[in-house]
This record gives sequence, C-alpha cells and structure tokens, in this order.
Amino acid sequence: MVIKNYDCVDAGGEYCPCYLAEVGECILCSHLQNKKICECIWTGQCIYQNYIWNHNKRKNERKDFQAQVLDKKNIMEDIFLLKIKLDKKIVKDLKHPGSYLMLKPKDSPEYFSAPMSIMDTDENESCIYTLIEILGSKSKTLSNIEENIIVRGPYFNGLIGLKKLKKAKANKILVVGRGAGIAPAINTIKYLIRNHNKITFIVDYGRRKEEYMEEYIKNLNCTIKKMNLKDEKEMDMLRDMAKEGYDILYSSGSDNFSRRMYPIARKHKMDFVILNNSKICCGEGICGSCTSKDVHGNLVKMCKTQVKPQEIMKRGMPYE
Repeated sequence: MVIKNYDCVDAGGEYCPCYLAEVGECILCSHLQNKKICECIWTGQCIYQNYIWNHNKRKNERKDFQAQVLDKKNIMEDIFLLKIKLDKKIVKDLKHPGSYLMLKPKDSPEYFSAPMSIMDTDENESCIYTLIEILGSKSKTLSNIEENIIVRGPYFNGLIGLKKLKKAKANKILVVGRGAGIAPAINTIKYLIRNHNKITFIVDYGRRKEEYMEEYIKNLNCTIKKMNLKDEKEMDMLRDMAKEGYDILYSSGSDNFSRRMYPIARKHKMDFVILNNSKICCGEGICGSCTSKDVHGNLVKMCKTQVKPQEIMKRGMPYE
C-alpha cells in the first residue's frame, strides 16, 4: 500500500541518509525504496542526492560510548533516577521533546541496550537525567550500574505528533501525564515554556500512592493539578477544563491512557500528541521490533516514523 503523510524524524539531519537507504527501505525516498520514479513528499534537501554525494553510502551512524554516572538515586523499590555526564552537543540535542538514549551496562552484549526517555537536561553541568522503572531484564541490569554506562544516541522519536509541539509558540497547551509518563513530560514542558507557551500540567500518579516525582515537578513554571483520572468524576473535571480553549493536548502515558484522552482532543479540535510506546530495540529501523500497522495496513517503523497519533491507536478508535 502507498504510504502517505509520513515523516522520518531523522530526515535532513546529520544521521540521514541512514542504514535504511542502503537496504532500499528509506521511509521517505521512493528511489531509496528501489522505485524508478520520485514519489517523495519531503520538502527538505533531496535525500537521494545526499546519498549519491556520499558515495552511495549512509551518513553518520550513532555509536556506543562510555559515559560517567554522576549520581544514582533510588526513588522507590522499582524506580531509580540516573544522572549521566555527556558531551555538551548531545545534551543540547536531548533538550528537544521526544529525545531518548539507548543505555546498557558496561561489558554487556548489544542486545541489553534499552531506550530511556530524557526527564531533564542541565547544559551548565553537561548532564542529563533519566527515570527508569524496573520492568524486565534490561532495566533490571541497569539498576546495578554504579559508575559507568554505555550510551548510544541521541534519538528523537519518543513522541508521536512531534511537529505540533516543536512549532508551538505562545500556545495554550494541556499536558496530561500518568505514572512513568510524568518523567518525559518534564523535559517537554521545559522546552514548551522556553517557546512562551502557557502550560497546564495534569499529574496522575496512577497505581502508585506515593507522589514520587514531586520534587521534580514542583518548580516547573506552569499550572500543576493533581488528579486521579481513573475516577470518572475527575475525568469530568478534565473534560470541563478542556473547554478553556487549549491548542494542543499532549498525553504522556500508556496507549490505553491516550485512547481515553483522544476524544477530548477531538471534541475540542485540539492537536493531539502522544508518547511513543513502541517496543524499540535498535532505534535504526532495522530489527523490526517496533513495527506497527497503521489503519491502512501499512507497516510503520515506529523508531523513526512520524504518523498521526490516531493511526497508531486505531484499535477501538474510528479513523478520521
């Protein structure tokens, strides 16, 4: 099937063209999909021409490097925070919404690399903060790290609907975070505030009673409201708040959580942005672990591809 209205988060950047160009599976360029005609809707510098200029090879690739763990803080029994020292350029890149890194313990095989969202950055100290919840083998091994860690990145496709947030200036934005999704929302909110957007941040700690992120959200320069959105009365309160003329609704939680938020955005004609909860493994579109189908049946490499959020949350939701 023909892919329409897709975008690649790396297109036109320092990592484009990538491995996918070499194997004939570029997300945007039809010539680099082994087609004979140009069907590209990309408006930037020609990806195919850049591939030719680069001697029919990919450009830069993200490589593993060792970084220093400046601090490790146990937040709860199964949640911990890492503070990692990085190169200033990478820290600057990671200030953008949807940024993440691939992390693994030193001397571990490549398949231990796990994608971790950026909670916050500090350019003065040249470091980043990432909150990690222990859910399986990869995150469990990361919990044993003390001094050094292997890092690969930066990666940028942690949000779906990314352009809406990056273009937002002096907008009114409703951010709803639940559970572990509260952490990546912090980095995004700080980016939005720098662009003079007015933010209302709804914080739902989910199944956890402890307000474990309190010290990290209390100083955000935005309106913060704590709610339990499993409670239908509080959901009604959120629906009433949505009538106040917001431009964007950013849902920072599970896909099921975002499915509950989408009707609110649709009803009030808000642009909708969600977390990318795909099972990302390589981050380069090669391994296939992140592959999903859109409403048309097209296979989508979710580690790199930007689509409409409602296309990924299609189950149980009408496509418009």
